[in-house]
Amino acid sequence: MIQTVAYFLGGIGVFFAGMTMLSSSLSGLLSDKFRVLLARWAGVRTKTAGISIFAGAVCQSISVLSQILASHVSVGTIDVREALIVTFWGHIGTCLIVLLALVNLNSGIILLMGLAGLIYAFDKNQKRRTVSLAVFGLALLYLGLAMVRNGCDDLLRIHWVASIATMGLESYIAAFFIGALTAALCNSFPAATILGITLASNGVCTPEQAVIFIYGGALGGTASTLFSAQQFQGTSKQMVMANILITMSALLIFVPLFFVETYLDTPLVLSLAMRVSHNLELNLASVFFLLNLAPIVPLSLVSRQYVRVLKRFWPPTPEEQWSQVVHLRYKTLDTPEIAIELVEQEQARLLRQLTHYFHYMRAGKTQDLEDALRTIREAFLSVSQEVRRFIGSLLEMRHGHGITEQALSCLNRQSLLESLDDVLEDMTRAFDNMSPDSAGAQLKDVLVEGLELILLEACEASESQDPDNLDALLVMTDDKRAGMQRLRRNYLSRDQGMDPKERVAALQVTGLYERAAWILGQIALQHRHILKKSVVKFSNLVEAF
Repeated sequence: MIQTVAYFLGGIGVFFAGMTMLSSSLSGLLSDKFRVLLARWAGVRTKTAGISIFAGAVCQSISVLSQILASHVSVGTIDVREALIVTFWGHIGTCLIVLLALVNLNSGIILLMGLAGLIYAFDKNQKRRTVSLAVFGLALLYLGLAMVRNGCDDLLRIHWVASIATMGLESYIAAFFIGALTAALCNSFPAATILGITLASNGVCTPEQAVIFIYGGALGGTASTLFSAQQFQGTSKQMVMANILITMSALLIFVPLFFVETYLDTPLVLSLAMRVSHNLELNLASVFFLLNLAPIVPLSLVSRQYVRVLKRFWPPTPEEQWSQVVHLRYKTLDTPEIAIELVEQEQARLLRQLTHYFHYMRAGKTQDLEDALRTIREAFLSVSQEVRRFIGSLLEMRHGHGITEQALSCLNRQSLLESLDDVLEDMTRAFDNMSPDSAGAQLKDVLVEGLELILLEACEASESQDPDNLDALLVMTDDKRAGMQRLRRNYLSRDQGMDPKERVAALQVTGLYERAAWILGQIALQHRHILKKSVVKFSNLVEAF
């Protein structure tokens, strides 16, 4: 008997391990590519449908898919309505994974597991190893289901085990919460559904108990989404809450119908499902399909109105516009010249966004300084990461030498912008530590005014790409060491009542000033280099003509 129980519990463990391994491997392999393809194909019906169904099958959970989409929405690469359409199609993908798990492939799974294990053990290619790990996870999933089926048959032959199993699921309320707990633990509504169907097909529970178990799984599947919703705000929270509301609305309809059908003997959902075929597993799977797809059909027809309702309850936050891209559009990757121009426009916008630091540099002692700096920095990094992802996608595509050089230049410029953000943040903190009545306050005024003037000139030059503006910026950012040395002599060599901490702070801010000026000069040089290349290329074309 101990061996039988161990076999059954081992099957459940193997099933969940396979489900987790499959999901994590495919998500790690396809996350970046999926984001790019999703942003490029959003709005194109056939392509959106294909990648959304595939994503739903890979993620095995609409809650996971909605969190991925929320990150897209938060940076502005797709809007809420386009993301909702993706989740609508994604529900079909989760239905397909349930159907696939019910197919009995027997010995083929063992062979698949062996091949995947050999590839993972002896192949050094990281990408093929990741694919083999995903295949191995799929094989484990099927093996776990087979072990559960066989274990159920053996366990139910033991009278007292069958009695306990029947008592445990005898209460529909208990079955509902067991299903919810199962889905919450594995973070997958389809996984809980597959397990419930397997238990019903092996006689552990009745079809009615399996149905309420599936409904509970829907509730448990939203648990992680509810938890993650706390970290989202504004537009991205609209995306997360949209799917929670879809699931909850379906449960508010289907759960009461279940009890009406069960206790009033009125043929409704279960009766309809049982007429699908003579196969109990397929009939129960059809209940899962109905629960997933029933609310999707009407909502897809009124998606615009649904988005307006979401926007009313979870409006965009004031800071949200800072953390969203304005110019980048993944659809332009097929036209690299336009894509490069959009990257440059986005970088120019990021550069101007850094001027927000100067308000806090002048403000002096500020109680909420850390919160303000965190808001500016997180917004900057959110856009910066998306710019890097966009440039990376552009570099992965085959282009000529000129486009590749421009893309690499944009990537280098993005690194400079990130370094400039670090420098300005450090300067703001250093100035905040200076006393407004100290001798260092004069130094602070000089440095802030001078650096802001240079940064504004850099913004003008980046936005206009005018050679005269770039030349002026190069003059302004020319070697500042001599000027900084004079400032240090004026403010540090004299006895102006500075204590040692103020002297150290003055040395720090002058060093940061030099660093910021050098970075802005490097940005100007890169723009100048690309412009010069473009002029030479145009001149050569004119001569050839």
